[in-house]
Amino acid sequence: MVLVTKGSASFVIFKEGGTYCAQNGKTGKINSGTDASTVIQSAINALSPSGGRIHIKSGKYVLTSPLTIESNSIHITGESKAGDIFFTNDAKYHGFSNKIATILIADKINGIEIGRTKLVFGTTIENMGISGIDLDAVMGDDIYSTGAGIRVYRAEVTRIENVQVQRKEYGIYFAPTPPWAYDRVIDVVMMDNVLLCFNLYGIYAEGWVTGVRVNTLFGYINQRGLIHASPQYDWIMRDVWSNADSWNSLNQRDAPIYIGTGRDVTLENVTIAGQKGPVLCPVPLLWLDCNKVGSHGAKIRINNITLLETQSDAVRVDGNGDYVFINGIYAGLHGFYGGNGTVKGSVIRYDASGVKICVNGGAVSCGAPKPDWFVNVDKVESVYGHTNASGGGENGASSTHGMPD
Repeated sequence: MVLVTKGSASFVIFKEGGTYCAQNGKTGKINSGTDASTVIQSAINALSPSGGRIHIKSGKYVLTSPLTIESNSIHITGESKAGDIFFTNDAKYHGFSNKIATILIADKINGIEIGRTKLVFGTTIENMGISGIDLDAVMGDDIYSTGAGIRVYRAEVTRIENVQVQRKEYGIYFAPTPPWAYDRVIDVVMMDNVLLCFNLYGIYAEGWVTGVRVNTLFGYINQRGLIHASPQYDWIMRDVWSNADSWNSLNQRDAPIYIGTGRDVTLENVTIAGQKGPVLCPVPLLWLDCNKVGSHGAKIRINNITLLETQSDAVRVDGNGDYVFINGIYAGLHGFYGGNGTVKGSVIRYDASGVKICVNGGAVSCGAPKPDWFVNVDKVESVYGHTNASGGGENGASSTHGMPD
């Protein structure tokens, strides 16, 4: 059976009953087997030294071992739309979006591994779903399997687009193998239109991970947070939406978004809603851990952020870095489930010294004005609802500090 036009892909993977098949896009030859990992991995390994494209057709592929990418310019793509795989009519949503056709099941293993043994260049993963649980039934929000949906060890120029990962220990895990060297890094990562849900962590990054661009990231009920990252140089994250993440966090730093850095980081157009049912988020919604490393210091820029529903602070700043500049903030710190709740935290709290925090523009909505909405903030300007819109600090006192040059 010939399913594709020759030349449209290096290999096309498809299912026929319980058999997995790999068709060569040039010759039309089909290899098959009953183990999805073996068939797909054989196709990846058969690609030319210049790389190639693996197209995985609609269906559910149960992996017995991770799919490993150890050479350059490999593009693995699924089908972006089709069917109702892992989507039911149950009142409680638990499955994949019905826009996803290609699904990899990775129970207690990593789904896809990139650069485990050597640095690879130019990897693309797109148009697929990865799940840690092979069960089409209503499940608890805390059910997941160990391992990552996508695990990146060492790589340059990695693209992840139109991907959903659910019920894994880590949705996407970036961590080079120590010790650091030129070939043990992760440089230039592009993520676009990614949905992470029901994982322990959504994105987890540590070590030398630089040049990251995140555009359109959705998080939903990830137990310990959507983003937990220690960026090295130049991260920009735009259009990020986090809903009910960190609902099961025990560590204050396991916030919906945790950034621990001594470098440049930009967050833009971010919404964090910390409410899960009647329960408000138990930890700060955004934790910024600023580090001063040699002559470098954290420079964190935040443009347009909305922070809703928490039992703690909306933003917690820690460490000794350089500056945090927030341009446009809306904080709704009271719970809307059944009426206003008790405000327990501040909009921004910094309990040390060494980081200059400047806020320009926004609004606070949490009942009666509080003098400690902004704790140790150097400058607060044009924030509607603050007791002293022209000042900052714990008592709303005027500040002589502006944004550092």
